[in-house]
Amino acid sequence: MSDYIIPAPALSFCQRGTRHEQQDARFPDQDFPPPGARTFLVCDGVGGEADGAVASLTVCKAFADFMAGYANPAYEFTQRSFRDAISFAYHRLLKAIGERGSDMATTLTFLHFNADNAIVAHMGDSRVYQIRPKVGILYRTSDHSLVNVLVHAGNLTPEEAINHPKGNVITRCMSYAEPGAEPSAADVIMLTDIEPGDYFLLCTDGVVHQIDDQYLTDLFSAAITDEEKLAALANVSKDSSDNNTAIIVRVADAPRQASAVGEMTPNEEIEPVRPSIPEPARPTCQIDVPGPEINRVAPDNALPLHKKVGNRLRDLFT
Repeated sequence: MSDYIIPAPALSFCQRGTRHEQQDARFPDQDFPPPGARTFLVCDGVGGEADGAVASLTVCKAFADFMAGYANPAYEFTQRSFRDAISFAYHRLLKAIGERGSDMATTLTFLHFNADNAIVAHMGDSRVYQIRPKVGILYRTSDHSLVNVLVHAGNLTPEEAINHPKGNVITRCMSYAEPGAEPSAADVIMLTDIEPGDYFLLCTDGVVHQIDDQYLTDLFSAAITDEEKLAALANVSKDSSDNNTAIIVRVADAPRQASAVGEMTPNEEIEPVRPSIPEPARPTCQIDVPGPEINRVAPDNALPLHKKVGNRLRDLFT
């Protein structure tokens, strides 16, 4: 056994389905990500077609930049690290929203392999699965969607939720937050029950709508190659009414202690926080400086969106 988790080379597809525009984004943005990749993301843009594409791509690129320092498994990426990562991505998204004057947003699914565990995070209705062949689905993210809320409240059955007319309404995403309001939180979990042969699947709702748990269990338990498994998933998703994107990662090897722990920490919601920006040096003694003249301005909620975003960024960085 290895001293740390070794993912096999990942496989991916990104299809338009029956949509005219592609609003999904992924990282790495390749059908055959480079061997050794340990971080994976799938995002589904929300809003106008062009703006949704910008939102998902912006968040994927921001995470890619942040995670460059964690390519080596010797560097532990913790739940606290994720708070900094999503904050970094949130500020990139705010900047893009301000430049376009748009209410664009995106879902988020995230997977990173540490030496002996995996950090999984999500926001929205894109999903992350952990599947053990011949055993079944060990873990699946819980959608932040209206129908999922109704199912948990007992107002809908799981069967009724499948084709519900409000099935595309999500309750959380990465988006603009009004001044004074906190951005939506991501669910974050550390998975430690990881064995060689386990599969991780990240996918957007365009794939989710074409499959069920039994299909995934059968597919990933089948005695076929990983390439054939990906091809089967792409084929069943290609006529989806939405864009459909997926990444599959098989665990080639894992340390014995990773599976021996056998427990997952409870889902812990964490809210995006400000990036770690050094504060300016403070004077060691009090200096009397005339205060600036303050002009009355319009209430922030009366300002156009691009000025609201400018004010929000100013508040966050000062």
